[in-house]
Amino acid sequence: MVQVTESDYKTAQAGDAKVRQDFLDAIDLEEAGDFVKKVYYDPSPFSPHERGSFTAMSSDTLIFKFFNFSLSLGRSRISVYPKSFDIRYPSFMCTLIKHEGQHARQSMYHPYSYAQISILIEKAKNNNDSSFSKYLESLLEIPALTNELMSSNKFGLSHEEKYNSAQRVCIHLGDLHSYSGRNLKKDFRRIRCDTLGDDFAERLIFEKDPAIFLLGKS
Repeated sequence: MVQVTESDYKTAQAGDAKVRQDFLDAIDLEEAGDFVKKVYYDPSPFSPHERGSFTAMSSDTLIFKFFNFSLSLGRSRISVYPKSFDIRYPSFMCTLIKHEGQHARQSMYHPYSYAQISILIEKAKNNNDSSFSKYLESLLEIPALTNELMSSNKFGLSHEEKYNSAQRVCIHLGDLHSYSGRNLKKDFRRIRCDTLGDDFAERLIFEKDPAIFLLGKS
């Protein structure tokens, strides 16, 4: 399957809902296609997951504002929102295929664990338990973010975009650490993070600038 081009993306940026859906239908999801049933364009201005004002691109920010991963048994659906078309073509493609595709992979291979964590996140947020909800979100987001980061050169992300992804990984590592101490090996076994090893994750905690260190591994 021939991949869509940046020119196709610019046409979708300027187009209406039908043009954008046609663009999404034409995207080669690569290995993520085994886990994703359909990518939908939702013209709603914001995702139903948005809570407050955010600027970073992570599970509780732009990814859920602009891309909505719908949990299901088997292959999953991804909804793409209008503001996703404000970002650069490389970032759009890397986010959709490598980040959201990784969530779909997690859901297919570990459906009950993924569902349980997702339900607990909602309960923690409803109970205003931000520490626990951030910890749980990190269990889901670190594999997706690292998968995105490790493919950043392939998709042509800028240094700033790669650094922002690395920073988000480090923020989530900090959330894990603040909630569970330094027992990251147990956490990483739970999230089955293929792109980071236990020792590598623990080392990041002690780095002066872990984002720069992580970038060196991408």
